[in-house]
Amino acid sequence: MNQKYRKMRLLLLIIFLCLAGYNFWTLRDVKILYTDFFWGKTTVVVVDHFPMTDRNKVQWYLEHEEELKTRYETIKPFTTKVIIIDANGGLVSAKENPHEDLRCFDDIPSDKKCVIKNTVLIVNILAQSLVHFQMGYGGPLYSLDEKGNIQPEIQEWPNMSD
Repeated sequence: MNQKYRKMRLLLLIIFLCLAGYNFWTLRDVKILYTDFFWGKTTVVVVDHFPMTDRNKVQWYLEHEEELKTRYETIKPFTTKVIIIDANGGLVSAKENPHEDLRCFDDIPSDKKCVIKNTVLIVNILAQSLVHFQMGYGGPLYSLDEKGNIQPEIQEWPNMSD
C-alpha cells in the first residue's frame, strides 16, 4: 500500500511541476527582436519567446498589431502578409550555424544577424476585415468572426477521385 501512495505522490509532483513550468513560460514577455518590411507587401517580425498555443499566438498578434504599425512602422496599409519567426534565444551567426536553415538580415550591424527559420504564425491580410491566421507553414488556419472571436477555418481538400 505504501508503494501505491509513493507512486501517486510522484505522479502528482510531476503534474504540478509541469503546470508550474507551463505557467512560468506563459508569464514571460514576448520580446520583439527585429522587424523587416520587404517585397513591398510582406512584414517579418522576429520575436523571442512566442506563446505556445494557437489561441495565444493569435491573441498576441491582435494585441500588438497597433504597436507593430506605429512603433516599428512595419505593418503598412498595403501589407498583405505578416510572418512571425520565433528566434528561441536570439539571433545567431551564419558562420557558427552553417547547416541550419537561416534567414539573415543584412542591415543588422553584427555578426549575429540571422535567425533559424521557425515560422510560428503567418497572418494573411486579405482585406481590412478579412484576416487569416496560419500556424506556421501548412498548419491550422483561424479567422475572426463578426464578434472578434477566434474561429478555426474548415479546410476542405479537393476530391481527387473525380
